[in-house]
Amino acid sequence: MGRGGGAAVAECGHQAGAHRGRHLGDPVGSQLVEGDAKTHDRRSVPVPDFLCTQLGTALSGSDGDALAFPGPDGGWLVDNQFRYRFDQATKLAGVAGLVPHELRHTAASIAIAAGANIKAVQRMLGHATATMTLDKYGHHYDDDLTALATQSLDLVRTLCIPGKETVRSYR
Repeated sequence: MGRGGGAAVAECGHQAGAHRGRHLGDPVGSQLVEGDAKTHDRRSVPVPDFLCTQLGTALSGSDGDALAFPGPDGGWLVDNQFRYRFDQATKLAGVAGLVPHELRHTAASIAIAAGANIKAVQRMLGHATATMTLDKYGHHYDDDLTALATQSLDLVRTLCIPGKETVRSYR
């Protein structure tokens, strides 16, 4: 969602193997007003290859400016149109009541579970600092402490040369 409850609009594309996105602006009434994102910074949001493949297939034969999810008139979806379609999709998926912002939290949690470091999650979410990200999602890292201690000690044990007091460097 954009500022003031409007849905922020972003243009997404796939170019030379790199996924990219560009903020176009916020809908104001029936007009799309071009402008900066809320933080005035660019950010990259990872898009899995399988989704790019599916979108590419769905949009094959379309021109390069085709919208993946057009409004009823073929133009941009405005906020209420987006929410109506989103709410219908959640009902079909059996998760009625899910709101779009919850997908942001889900994406962060999945990234952390997949081993993403806090700086990567920070950049994905557009947070100003890693501290902000840790304050919100740090509890997902709590279970890592035992594994970290075990792995660290195992690494030290395997790097030590029996009979010598030196440790080989690890890279």
